[in-house]
Amino acid sequence: MNDDQAGDVRPQPTAARPTRFTRADRDGERTLTIVGEIDIATKTELELELADLLAEAHSPACVDLGGVSFMDSTAINALLLARRAGVENGTPLVVTAASVPARRVLEICGVRELLQRSE
Repeated sequence: MNDDQAGDVRPQPTAARPTRFTRADRDGERTLTIVGEIDIATKTELELELADLLAEAHSPACVDLGGVSFMDSTAINALLLARRAGVENGTPLVVTAASVPARRVLEICGVRELLQRSE
């Protein structure tokens, strides 16, 4: 059974809907805002954006996943590696917002409490 037969109705990425990464200061904190899908196709760009965020941030480095429509274990791995690098360099990485799909993946992988800022 292929993905179409399994009922995968997730929109496929296209040039018209690329994933967007934006770094900016928000409420005095350097924040990376991600809109779109983060998976194997965006792995390299995600890793570079997270590294740049950590280099630019004071403390903490914030990641806003509020606009993420899909994420997979590749994104979780990148976030965890960036978190470790941040801890080692004194700049903790925290997820400040997460869409329902992103929050669900964080919960399933058991890393939501580790990555998300306490509300």
